[in-house]
This record gives sequence, C-alpha cells and structure tokens, in this order.
Amino acid sequence: MNLLTTPAPSNLAVVGFVTLVTAVTAAIVGLVPIASRRAGDDAPASSRRTATVAISLAGWLALTWLVAASGILEQFDRRPPPLLLLVGASLILSTLVAFSRFGLLLARSLPTAMLVGIHVFRLPLELVLYQLSLDGVVPVQMTFDGMNYDIVTGILAAVVALWASWYEPPRVILLLWNVLGMFLLLVIMTIAMLSAPLPIRLFVNEPANTIIATAPFVWLPTVLVQVAWIGHLLVFRKLRRR
Repeated sequence: MNLLTTPAPSNLAVVGFVTLVTAVTAAIVGLVPIASRRAGDDAPASSRRTATVAISLAGWLALTWLVAASGILEQFDRRPPPLLLLVGASLILSTLVAFSRFGLLLARSLPTAMLVGIHVFRLPLELVLYQLSLDGVVPVQMTFDGMNYDIVTGILAAVVALWASWYEPPRVILLLWNVLGMFLLLVIMTIAMLSAPLPIRLFVNEPANTIIATAPFVWLPTVLVQVAWIGHLLVFRKLRRR
C-alpha cells in the first residue's frame, strides 16, 4: 500500500537538495587524493583510490535512486518496512567504512580543518528541510522551527574548521564539538524515523515523513546522514590517535 499522499516538493527544494548532494559527494571525492598524497601514496595509487571512491559513490547514488523510484520504499505496511531496512543497512555500511583501513587513512591523513569542515553542509541542508516544511511535505519537527537543531552543528563546524585552518584547536574543543554534532545527528535521525508511517511512529502530526522514501530525497538518510555519521567517527579516530 502506498501511503505517499503529501504534496509535491517545490522546484527550489528539489534543485537545492540535488545541488547539495552533488557538492558533498564531489567534496568527498576531492578529499581522497589529498589524503593519499599526505599518506605518501604515489600518483597512480592515489588515482586508483580516488577512482574507486568515485565509482562506489556513483553506484550507491544510482542504486538508492533506483530503489526509491521503484516505489518499494513507500510500502510502509510491509513487514519489515523496506525503508527501515535500507536505512539500517546504510548505517551499518557507513560504520564499516569509517572503521576500515580507508577510514583510518582519512582520519590520519586529512587535516582537522577538512574533517570538520565537511560538516558545514548541514547548514544549507537545514534550510532545504525548512523549505520542504513550507511546501507541506516535511513535518515541522524535522526542521529548526521544530525539534531539529542540527543547524548548530553546521554553524559550529564552520567556526572550528576556520580555527583549525590557522592552528590546531585544543583536543577538548574538538571533542565537545564532535559529541554535540553526533548527538544532534542522532536526535534528528530518531525524529525522522518516528515521524514516518512505520510501526514505531510517535509523531502523528501531518504530513508524515514519507518524502525520504522517494527519489531524490532518499539520499537524505542514505547519503547525507551517512556522510555526517562517518565524519564524526573519523574525528573520533583522529582524536584517539592524538
């Protein structure tokens, strides 16, 4: 049964969201050769690593788009719900990436300013979510006008990254920012799932959070949230090594 009855998102929100996802994935691909060179890889090895990451990201974007476009994720009455399975699989996969040898390479080789700076995307993301709320396709609790304060993480990321570009911030500053950012990420992830028409739904106000089951907004839980999750885990790994 398809429960997607909410209005269509505005062109502004769609274009803004797709542009943001494109910028974030391009930035990740751009960080790979930087980490490789700082780790001492030669040019061919760095190119191979970068190509592998680029192809993997493109494949994941295409796969999640196709799954969402098929309509299966909108079948919220299925048990277990396909959307819940996809989000769970994405979280497991991103955690494995963060604790892999590749994750260690990024944590060890990338400057703190870059590891923190990637989280700045969470500022424009919150603006997109707010626009989607105005469009009537996202419940208010998923925005900064409701219970989502993840915009704070994006703002502080810009401040800490700028600080780190001049000199390394104290370890306690990085730790506090990372813990706060991860906490706010977990909060909005929980709110999003509890706002979807799933068996665990707690927020019953309309509209329900069904938009993340559609393309391209399936990239919110499967790409952008996972980038933030991996980013926090990498900062923890870097702090642990320090």
